[in-house]
Amino acid sequence: MPKSKVLKIGPGYINKVDEVLGGINVGGKILFVTDPIVYDLFGDLVRPQLERIGRVKIEFVDNNTIAYAMSVAERVIATDVEYIVGLGGGKVLDVCKY
Repeated sequence: MPKSKVLKIGPGYINKVDEVLGGINVGGKILFVTDPIVYDLFGDLVRPQLERIGRVKIEFVDNNTIAYAMSVAERVIATDVEYIVGLGGGKVLDVCKY
């Protein structure tokens, strides 16, 4: 399996985000997509790790409409974002996948 397809799930991986992503050469401009609730729980743990491997912009998701996801996608293209990292579920992952 190519390294770009690696998915790590298990105890303690929330503390190894930079190690796992850095290990598959994730870096540069990173869009960190999350929602306010999940960010309050884990953002202070994940954001510094992402900042160690790239330049981070945060997008707080409040809905998962196609129009909203398209506006995020347009900004990703316009600002040359290289990677999208989603932290959360539901709406966050819907927007990231789009």
